[in-house]
Amino acid sequence: MEINEAIKAMVDQLTVKRYSENTISTYRSLFRKFLLYHREKSTEDISREEIMDYLLHLIDNGASTSIQNQAINAIKFYYEQVLHYPKEYYFPDRPKKEYKLPTV
Repeated sequence: MEINEAIKAMVDQLTVKRYSENTISTYRSLFRKFLLYHREKSTEDISREEIMDYLLHLIDNGASTSIQNQAINAIKFYYEQVLHYPKEYYFPDRPKKEYKLPTV
Protein backbone atom coordinates (compact mmCIF):
# COMPACT_ATOMS: atom_id res chain seq x y z
CA MET A 1 0.00 0.00 0.00
CA GLU A 2 1.29 3.49 -0.85
CA ILE A 3 2.38 5.70 2.06
CA ASN A 4 -0.46 8.22 1.71
CA GLU A 5 -3.05 5.46 1.32
CA ALA A 6 -1.77 3.66 4.42
CA ILE A 7 -1.82 6.85 6.47
CA LYS A 8 -5.33 7.74 5.26
CA ALA A 9 -6.57 4.24 6.13
CA MET A 10 -5.09 4.55 9.62
CA VAL A 11 -6.49 8.05 10.19
CA ASP A 12 -9.93 6.91 9.00
CA GLN A 13 -9.88 4.00 11.45
CA LEU A 14 -8.67 6.25 14.29
CA THR A 15 -11.49 8.67 13.51
CA VAL A 16 -14.12 5.92 13.47
CA LYS A 17 -12.83 4.70 16.83
CA ARG A 18 -13.10 8.31 18.11
CA TYR A 19 -9.48 8.82 19.04
CA SER A 20 -8.61 12.41 19.99
CA GLU A 21 -7.20 14.83 17.43
CA ASN A 22 -3.92 14.94 19.36
CA THR A 23 -3.59 11.16 19.21
CA ILE A 24 -4.47 11.08 15.52
CA SER A 25 -1.88 13.77 14.80
CA THR A 26 0.80 11.99 16.83
CA TYR A 27 0.11 8.57 15.30
CA ARG A 28 0.02 10.07 11.78
CA SER A 29 3.39 11.75 12.26
CA LEU A 30 5.12 8.74 13.83
CA PHE A 31 3.62 6.29 11.35
CA ARG A 32 4.71 8.48 8.42
CA LYS A 33 8.30 8.42 9.75
CA PHE A 34 8.07 4.63 10.06
CA LEU A 35 6.83 4.30 6.47
CA LEU A 36 9.50 6.65 5.14
CA TYR A 37 12.15 4.58 6.93
CA HIS A 38 10.84 1.56 4.97
CA ARG A 39 9.88 3.49 1.83
CA GLU A 40 11.14 0.77 -0.51
CA LYS A 41 8.60 -1.75 0.83
CA SER A 42 4.84 -2.08 0.91
CA THR A 43 3.36 -2.00 4.42
CA GLU A 44 2.23 -5.60 4.01
CA ASP A 45 5.81 -6.67 3.22
CA ILE A 46 7.47 -5.14 6.28
CA SER A 47 8.51 -7.98 8.58
CA ARG A 48 8.47 -8.11 12.36
CA GLU A 49 12.28 -7.94 12.34
CA GLU A 50 12.18 -4.77 10.23
CA ILE A 51 9.74 -3.21 12.67
CA MET A 52 12.12 -4.10 15.50
CA ASP A 53 15.01 -2.57 13.51
CA TYR A 54 13.04 0.66 13.20
CA LEU A 55 12.30 0.75 16.93
CA LEU A 56 15.99 0.18 17.67
CA HIS A 57 16.78 2.97 15.19
CA LEU A 58 14.58 5.30 17.28
CA ILE A 59 16.43 4.33 20.46
CA ASP A 60 19.84 4.76 18.81
CA ASN A 61 18.82 8.25 17.68
CA GLY A 62 17.83 9.36 21.17
CA ALA A 63 14.05 9.02 21.05
CA SER A 64 12.46 9.40 24.46
CA THR A 65 10.60 6.51 26.04
CA SER A 66 7.37 8.41 25.38
CA ILE A 67 8.08 8.67 21.65
CA GLN A 68 9.17 5.04 21.57
CA ASN A 69 5.89 3.94 23.20
CA GLN A 70 3.80 6.12 20.89
CA ALA A 71 5.62 4.74 17.84
CA ILE A 72 4.93 1.18 19.01
CA ASN A 73 1.26 2.09 19.55
CA ALA A 74 0.93 3.70 16.12
CA ILE A 75 2.54 0.73 14.35
CA LYS A 76 0.50 -1.79 16.35
CA PHE A 77 -2.70 0.14 15.65
CA TYR A 78 -2.09 0.06 11.91
CA TYR A 79 -1.23 -3.62 11.69
CA GLU A 80 -3.87 -4.82 14.17
CA GLN A 81 -6.78 -2.46 13.50
CA VAL A 82 -6.35 -1.55 9.83
CA LEU A 83 -4.76 -4.67 8.33
CA HIS A 84 -6.30 -7.00 10.96
CA TYR A 85 -3.05 -8.83 11.62
CA PRO A 86 -2.87 -10.84 14.86
CA LYS A 87 -1.65 -9.04 17.98
CA GLU A 88 2.11 -8.80 18.12
CA TYR A 89 4.59 -7.84 20.82
CA TYR A 90 7.62 -5.88 19.67
CA PHE A 91 9.50 -5.60 22.93
CA PRO A 92 9.45 -7.98 25.89
CA ASP A 93 8.61 -4.99 28.10
CA ARG A 94 7.62 -1.46 27.33
CA PRO A 95 10.29 1.00 28.36
CA LYS A 96 9.74 2.46 31.79
CA LYS A 97 8.77 6.09 32.00
CA GLU A 98 11.73 8.31 32.62
CA TYR A 99 11.73 9.98 36.01
CA LYS A 100 13.70 13.17 36.07
CA LEU A 101 14.38 15.19 39.17
CA PRO A 102 13.37 18.82 38.92
CA THR A 103 16.11 21.39 38.53
CA VAL A 104 16.60 23.20 41.81
